[in-house]
Amino acid sequence: MGFELGQSATWTLRAVDPQPGPNSAREPGTTPLPLPETELPWFREEHHGETPESVPHWPVTGTVRAIAGVVYPFVPVPGQPRAFTRDTSRPVRTPMARVAAGPSASDVAVFHVELEVPDASELPAYAEDEEAASARQARADAARVHRQLMSDPVGRVLEIAADLAEAQFGRTCTIHRAPDRSAVTIDPAQDRATAIWWIRVPPDAGDAGKNPEDAGRIGIHVGFGSWWFPATPEHAALPAEFLDAAAHGRVAEHVRDRGVDGRRLETRVTGRDGRVWVDHEDLPGPASGIHVAFLAGRTTDRLQHGTAPYEPWRLEPSTD
Repeated sequence: MGFELGQSATWTLRAVDPQPGPNSAREPGTTPLPLPETELPWFREEHHGETPESVPHWPVTGTVRAIAGVVYPFVPVPGQPRAFTRDTSRPVRTPMARVAAGPSASDVAVFHVELEVPDASELPAYAEDEEAASARQARADAARVHRQLMSDPVGRVLEIAADLAEAQFGRTCTIHRAPDRSAVTIDPAQDRATAIWWIRVPPDAGDAGKNPEDAGRIGIHVGFGSWWFPATPEHAALPAEFLDAAAHGRVAEHVRDRGVDGRRLETRVTGRDGRVWVDHEDLPGPASGIHVAFLAGRTTDRLQHGTAPYEPWRLEPSTD
């Protein structure tokens, strides 16, 4: 349903948490969304029957007095290759006169609406959503584990590597570093150079119970290759090795013909001391009769890149 300034509108509303904070339920969902500072209470439109019966919600009618379209810029997810998320800490609000009905190609993530209601209107009171509260607590518990791991022997090595990366490449690369876990994305500004990502993943609860010494895994991604290592101090030194290889052009992609067995796509990383790490993906050869292959986007990208090394990173900002 469309709506515009000065017109009457009816929405089924539920109250959001009036107490903002890191664990607030001001906006149900996986990520709390910031709201403008105001003394007016905030509500969220309910649709598709997503609100539990225990949470007060009902239709409210009023006059639309203000509309703002809110856009959140997309940013890389630290440590996760080619993954992006909305940065809800930097909302851009644009005043609007109307919102058309039906699907829209707009990048507006959410609408903030000021609705004037009659004095006698009964508005839903805030009540905790138990399912949302449980999910929120699970996220808080996971965040606490990630923060604790940043200060153990493995985490300290990873954080030093991230510190050195910022000091050495902060002027020539875009660096996205998670503040509350060991996870980094380092993206050079130039074409034909490869980004690098690394992230530490804690052990699953069941695995940690079976082996108390299990400290999780370290994932390193460079080019189209991905490597996972046990989270030990020795392996925690590898992100710095891979970073050095990426920065100095010692990462290359290969497409190798295996005859009837198909092709092998390889990412090769060569360390300063000559060690080589290889990640590969095998594509099957042609079969008799009709053969249909469905290739994932990453596989298609590897094929298009072909056999070629990545360019070394510039160590000084471009003057172009």
